[in-house]
Amino acid sequence: MKIFFDFEFTGLRQDTTPVSMAMISEYGPKFYAEFTDFDISQFESDDWVARNIGRNLLFKNEAISSYQSIDVIDKGYENCGTQYTGLPDEITTAFGPLEFVREKANEFLQRMDDSKYESKRGIDDRIKMWGDCLAYDWILFVQVITGTTAIDLPMEIDYIPMDLATLLWVKGFDPDVSREDFVFEHYPEMMTELPLGIVGNKHNALSDAYMMKCMEEILSTM
Repeated sequence: MKIFFDFEFTGLRQDTTPVSMAMISEYGPKFYAEFTDFDISQFESDDWVARNIGRNLLFKNEAISSYQSIDVIDKGYENCGTQYTGLPDEITTAFGPLEFVREKANEFLQRMDDSKYESKRGIDDRIKMWGDCLAYDWILFVQVITGTTAIDLPMEIDYIPMDLATLLWVKGFDPDVSREDFVFEHYPEMMTELPLGIVGNKHNALSDAYMMKCMEEILSTM
């Protein structure tokens, strides 16, 4: 099984902190979370992060509300982890501190390993996590899922992640190509299936993970 994942975080730095994350299974189920305990000082000191990530978050966060879009979902912290108005039922969501998101993300991964999906995988075929330019994303994924090291990842998850940018290069494409333009050129129908109606909304973790899924499907046929 392939699961495509993406993070938005507080800058390309060693001590970066996660702002949001998304996972999308090749079979459809989706997970999306926003963190409430990321480093606000890093967020506000990086103008690019504040402008490009803050405005694409989906849930209202009072700590950074001045950077957010006016149409964010006001869910209230007491409802974190519930299904929010405006989100399709097949998307599992979480809003809260890292420990809470860790719990919900692991619950999602456990569901992806149940008998319903196990039958679609070969024997000893662990879940392959796919990222895009994933040097930072993979470290954050391990931090969120385990709190320790990749050695402690659940046994069903392969500790070796796959990288979309490398796949592009192997297939003869520029690894820096616009993901949205690539999908629209090769399979425009996929653009109509984006979750939440965030068509090509770069720097939203859920949209970016979906673009990754689309591109891997296209590239796998080439």
